[in-house]
Amino acid sequence: MLPQHTLPKEVSQLEHQVAEDLHKCRLSIHLIGEDYGYKPRGSEISVVDIQNRIASNHTYDMVDYNKTAKDKKPFSRLIWVSPELKNVTERQKIFIEDLKSDAAALEEAEVLQIPLQELKSIIREELVTGGRFNREQREIAGYEHDSTHGSKVIYLIQDKSDVRDAKLLREFLEGSGYKVVSPSYSGDLVDIRYIHQENLRRCDASIIYFGNAKEAWIRTKLQDLLKAPGFGRQKKLVAKAVYFDGPKSVDMDHYEKNNAMILGNNGGFKPEHLKPFLTKLEK
Repeated sequence: MLPQHTLPKEVSQLEHQVAEDLHKCRLSIHLIGEDYGYKPRGSEISVVDIQNRIASNHTYDMVDYNKTAKDKKPFSRLIWVSPELKNVTERQKIFIEDLKSDAAALEEAEVLQIPLQELKSIIREELVTGGRFNREQREIAGYEHDSTHGSKVIYLIQDKSDVRDAKLLREFLEGSGYKVVSPSYSGDLVDIRYIHQENLRRCDASIIYFGNAKEAWIRTKLQDLLKAPGFGRQKKLVAKAVYFDGPKSVDMDHYEKNNAMILGNNGGFKPEHLKPFLTKLEK
């Protein structure tokens, strides 16, 4: 585990040490709290900010290396943001948003805003089982492995609070001959995360159900769809959509920029809402 000593207080020495340590690692963990943090001598940004920027650049370098290398070197970043942030400075808010944007662009980076104990479980998974770099099937209660009957698989991503409201949509898709898979809501966080990533990896198309969930949750799931290749996805996602269960005061441009179809938005499920999505899926 690195670093094994106190980091230098001068910026150029600090940057050199961080870069050197990263080349010896397969996982970097970044802990983000309320305070922006200490700035080393000669720097306008904090130590934590410097570490994240160097780790981000290193991740891009490793992605490029692994594209052609026979002996690939797995490397990923886990960025933990405390779920109990309260007195956050404006500078820290900007820093956290920048972190999320940077991670969204990288399949090998993941922002987690979960209890610390759950983070420990995910770290253990990454290091002991190989995490996202280990694609061996695992036996988990509630998880169905790939079907052999040939039906196209639609991943219906919904918050636990929306399961009942999304029932009509799910039943219509299943009645139309599609295999519908959903997230898990019980069990260990590691298993819940594994099922989510496996569903992202194997589905032909996906619908994110926007009902009671907050928009921040919806955007996070949309980012997960963009990062699905990082979980071992080989084929291109045929169609992805956000189903609006009633009018929402959100920036529609954000979803269109991410090539997500907008479905529903009129209140009450109607089969015709899904027609553009299913037409694209069957092309």
